[in-house]
Amino acid sequence: MGGAVIRSVAVLTLAVGVGVLVWGVSSVAFDEMLRLPFGKYAETLQASEAIGVGAGLLTLGLCTLLVGCCRPKPPQPPKS
Repeated sequence: MGGAVIRSVAVLTLAVGVGVLVWGVSSVAFDEMLRLPFGKYAETLQASEAIGVGAGLLTLGLCTLLVGCCRPKPPQPPKS
């Protein structure tokens, strides 16, 4: 049960990290300000900050996925 929750959190973190990273990179590529949903501008957030946050979330998701998948299995009772 715990492994499934860890993997679900990892996939969610990976998805958010990739989304924020692409958001920041596309903002830099098109030389635009960061635009929040519903047409508002994020005046206090720089594109480089969005790239940093996205890369950090992506790294966190990868590490969480590795921890969730590489945990040792509990020992099985011997069969008689």
